[in-house]
Amino acid sequence: MQNLTKFTVQRGDEEYELSLGWDDGAFVEGRIKFDISALKRNIETREEIEPLSATVAVIPNPDRDPDSDEVPSPFVQIVIKNEITGQEETINYPLNALFEESQIVDLIPAYMFGGDPITGCLIRSGISTTVGQIIGCKNETAGVLPWFWNRVRELGKCLLISIPDMTAKMARKSVRCILRFGF
Repeated sequence: MQNLTKFTVQRGDEEYELSLGWDDGAFVEGRIKFDISALKRNIETREEIEPLSATVAVIPNPDRDPDSDEVPSPFVQIVIKNEITGQEETINYPLNALFEESQIVDLIPAYMFGGDPITGCLIRSGISTTVGQIIGCKNETAGVLPWFWNRVRELGKCLLISIPDMTAKMARKSVRCILRFGF
């Protein structure tokens, strides 16, 4: 896993961190996979409090018959995990049906965003930004290539080029969420 970007914010004796990683191995295999993590850490003890993690991936239809000759339609898969409680939630949504990131982000139960509102804002902004950029790259490659493997490669290239913009957008969304007290 290659760490693409990370930013940290300090508040009192606590530090909050949001990071975004890219799975090169998945891309070589024709899949797209981002890892997102958000955590709160005590500055003095370095103890991690409220760590949350998520993966956002573009995968073939999980319900597709593997023996079928049909071209697999892509799905966006979000797996979010509360590292403290061990609770995990998986959401699969057809990529062709996604027009804005809120369609899928709003399906994630609120309890999965943790107890700390800032950590919740960080993980939510990371997921939202990543899904939003996947939708943008999907739209840019529409009509150029058929699904699945060739178009996924083009999607991946588009996403990698967009990392600086994604970083800025994650930071803006995080700040906006925090200023609105988690809304």
